[in-house]
Amino acid sequence: MTCLYKDRFSNKEVNKYVNILRANALNNIQIICWHLQDKKTDDFHLDTDEGEQAIEIIAEAGSLTEEVVEAIKYLWEEEPLIQEVTNTARIGLDSQTPFYLDNVERFAEEEYTPTIEDILKARLKTTGITETFFSVEETKFRIVDVGGQRSERRKWLSRFRGDITAVLYLAALDEFDKALIEDPDTNRFDESLKLFGEVTSSQWFTETPFIVFMNKSDLFRKKIQQFPSAMKERFADISEEDSADYQGAVHYIQNKYEGAFGGNGRLYMYETCAIDTDGISKVFYAVRDVILSQELARIGF
Repeated sequence: MTCLYKDRFSNKEVNKYVNILRANALNNIQIICWHLQDKKTDDFHLDTDEGEQAIEIIAEAGSLTEEVVEAIKYLWEEEPLIQEVTNTARIGLDSQTPFYLDNVERFAEEEYTPTIEDILKARLKTTGITETFFSVEETKFRIVDVGGQRSERRKWLSRFRGDITAVLYLAALDEFDKALIEDPDTNRFDESLKLFGEVTSSQWFTETPFIVFMNKSDLFRKKIQQFPSAMKERFADISEEDSADYQGAVHYIQNKYEGAFGGNGRLYMYETCAIDTDGISKVFYAVRDVILSQELARIGF
C-alpha cells in the first residue's frame, strides 16, 4: 500500500532494507547448508570438494563478505543439489529464496540501494502493531498491521473492539508445502487455516467482513507448472487434474478457507501478487467499494 498510495518510501525506509535483504540471502542459504550437513549421506551430498568447502564457509558466516558471496554464487550456480533442495525440501525457506540468491552479489555491494522490487520481495517479520494512513480518491484509510507469528497474536487479538471496518487476511498460496520457521514440524498452510478459523470465530469479529488476499499467485503458478503433483502429494482429496491446474488448485485452497470461515459477516476472496502493483491497485479499488458498501449499510443507507 505504501507503493501505491503513499509518497513511496523515504530514504531512511529504503536504507533499512539493505541489511534486511542481505540477511534474507545469508539466512536462507545457511538453512540450506545446515540441512545438507545434517542430512549428509553417501547418496545425499555435494560431488565436489569446492562445494563442501563453500558450505563450511557459509555455515559459519556472519555477513556477506566477498568470500561468502563467492561461496554462495558457486553453490547456487554450480551445484544442482542446492537448487533441488531449494525447490523441494520442507525446511522453512522463504518463498523468495531463489530471488535472494540470484541477486546476492548486488545486495553485497557497498553502495547497494534496494529497488521497489527488492523491497516488495524482502521478508520482514512484523512485530507488535503498526499503523499506516493513506487516502484513495478522498476516502481515508487506516490499516493496522499485526504480527502473524504465534508469539505476536496475544498482543492484538483482543485489542480490536468494534472499531474495525474489515479484516484483510493474507494467505500465501505457494506455502502449502512449507514448514513454519518457528516450528519446523508444523505446515504453514495448516497454521494459516487454523488461525483463520480462530480469528473469524472470535467474539471481536462476529459481524466483521473478512477479505482474504490469496497472495503470491505468481510463485504458486510457477510451482504448479514445475511440480504438477505437489498439491496431490500434500492433499490426498484433490484430484490429479486440479493438482496440475493453476485455477483448479486455487479453487481447492479457496474452498478450504471458505470452509474454515467462522464469522457471520461477509467473506471476500481475491488472488493477488504483491509485486504486481497494477493488479493490487485494481483489487484494492474493489476492496474499497466493498468497505464503503458495508459502511453505508451499517448506518442505514
